[in-house]
Amino acid sequence: MVKKRYLYVLLFSIFLLLIGYFIFSPEAVIYHAPTFQKTIEDQSHRLTENPTLSTTPQIQDASPVLPDNFAPQAQTAYTLWTQAELAKKTDSHRFYKVSAEGQVLPDSASVWQCVYDDLTGLLWEVKLSDGSWQDYEHTYSWFQPSQTEINQLALVAGSDATELPYVAERGKADGGSCYDIYCDSYHYATAFNAANICATDDWRLPYAHELGYLDHESQYYPDIDTHYFPNTAIAHYWSRTETPKISSLAWSVDFKDGFPYISEKRIPYRIRLVADALDLNSQITP
Repeated sequence: MVKKRYLYVLLFSIFLLLIGYFIFSPEAVIYHAPTFQKTIEDQSHRLTENPTLSTTPQIQDASPVLPDNFAPQAQTAYTLWTQAELAKKTDSHRFYKVSAEGQVLPDSASVWQCVYDDLTGLLWEVKLSDGSWQDYEHTYSWFQPSQTEINQLALVAGSDATELPYVAERGKADGGSCYDIYCDSYHYATAFNAANICATDDWRLPYAHELGYLDHESQYYPDIDTHYFPNTAIAHYWSRTETPKISSLAWSVDFKDGFPYISEKRIPYRIRLVADALDLNSQITP
């Protein structure tokens, strides 16, 4: 009888260990940000004016690292998402198709490679659906070696960032599934800049709030204006915004519904690159 009791205790302990593994495994760490109803304008205004209204503690713990010139009162991703939503309502025509040569095209154009957002001055990558290295189905891990490491690698012929030892805060090199390049954010952006897509060579991962600007006020699955952004996966897209307290985590956006998440950098997600392109405004006829 005693032995049987010990057996039950052992089996129960193994069961608890398995449950703990599946809940806390690093590969499965995805934190869903507190949601807000983007159809309720009153709620949006309250979140913008007072980002501390929510009682969820993750808001302050996971506030994005913002650009130096960003408004200091905007301290959470949820405030940024709300600001983006309100800003979109001030301009009925904000997106413009852009050719591979960097020229603004008429809205009726059937072929374009980038999209310019006249509201934010940002130029966005348009994903392809042809099986090439820009195909929308490819995934990439979040990865960014330090400048010192990049400089060191440049001194050794044939060396590559994938040879660097794994460090969680740096992300994971070549952790996705893609074609013709190493499948991480660093190598994808490097290849994009080398190709001078849309006559631009400063492509980068967008900040979390910049991805939030693409949120569509009424469209879901995917939550984006598909007239300008075809081939958008109903999936997570990486941002460059890291969490300040846990260096192995970064923000992503699920374009199923436009909600932000925090995830382990090693997880493979989609990527849509962005570049600053205020000069394209001069090509737009008022």
